[in-house]
Amino acid sequence: MKALSSIWRHRLVASFGTLAGVIGIIVFFSPNLTKNAFAILTASLLPKADGFHTAWGGSGYTAVDEPVCNGTLDYVFTSSTSPINTRESYVVNTASIPTSTITKITITPCASGNTPISAVSSTINVFYRYNGQDSALKGNYKVTGTIPVTLASSVFNNLFLSYVSGTKLEIGVQYASGTSGARMSKIAATMNYAVPVVASGTPLQKDGTYKGWDFYDSSGVYTENFEVVQVISSSTCNGLTDYVYTTTPGARDSYLVDLASANIPANAFVTNIDVIPCASLELCPATNQQGLLTSSMSVFYRLNGIDSVDSAPYNVPVGTVPVTLSTTSFAVPNLKIGSISELQVGAVFNSGSLGARLSGLQTRVTYIVPDP
Repeated sequence: MKALSSIWRHRLVASFGTLAGVIGIIVFFSPNLTKNAFAILTASLLPKADGFHTAWGGSGYTAVDEPVCNGTLDYVFTSSTSPINTRESYVVNTASIPTSTITKITITPCASGNTPISAVSSTINVFYRYNGQDSALKGNYKVTGTIPVTLASSVFNNLFLSYVSGTKLEIGVQYASGTSGARMSKIAATMNYAVPVVASGTPLQKDGTYKGWDFYDSSGVYTENFEVVQVISSSTCNGLTDYVYTTTPGARDSYLVDLASANIPANAFVTNIDVIPCASLELCPATNQQGLLTSSMSVFYRLNGIDSVDSAPYNVPVGTVPVTLSTTSFAVPNLKIGSISELQVGAVFNSGSLGARLSGLQTRVTYIVPDP
């Protein structure tokens, strides 16, 4: 074990052809999934249950869940004296949608007035309800007569609605104004969703903004001002061969991810950045202190010059042979790839008298493409 006082700050310059690097920073990929990043259109989705709003008359969702608009057979309705903003909503059958991001919702109502006088009319709108919140209203449909007909579709686009099993999603109708009331015999929706995929490519990594950790390489080649690292070609944690280390609380080290060579479509939006450290203690504790002394570190990302919040602290594993730790997944605010000028990932040493070693810092960048 090295004596701490004899360690000089040193860094290795590695050329593009170097087979091993300081920190293994890898942007994982799956070429076969790239096509699935584009938004997929569902079939027509029908109501399966009554939703939050139940102010229209009739028998609820069973009156509007048919695959065709059945006119006057069954429907929900409001009268000419119904209050403005009377709403009705239905839980949509979304069983066909996997874990994904919903990017567009298109709602098509089949409706009419509720008074057999052609000279009077009413106005209705449609909306969706996501996790307990109503969307804006769209449609502004003028309805007359008493025979429901299929109306034009209303499109809610540029959405980023995270969908997992159990997500509450409803579609609904609002009585906006008029003197003839309204009836609705069917309401259906289609949805565009994108399944997040991992960016392709293994881009070069360079020193980032922070250079607070020192470098050890078993070859004995040391230099100041480390400039370029060639990524290693696997996620193997390379243990004692080479690593960065520190015993200074607050010390940060970061590395630049070259997204330009990651083959991410130009209209993609980044949704998650995952960071997986491979770490251990830097110094060996005395025999009578083993298991009593610990160290703490966190990981972070730096996007367009702004640091993320540091991750929850990792308790650095006992011993001086780095091991792969758990994944920290950072959700980012759906940034279009073209708006990201720089992405870095890094580590910060929080506390502990035994310091920390970092032998790997794997990175996964996940994105979606809302529409082709």
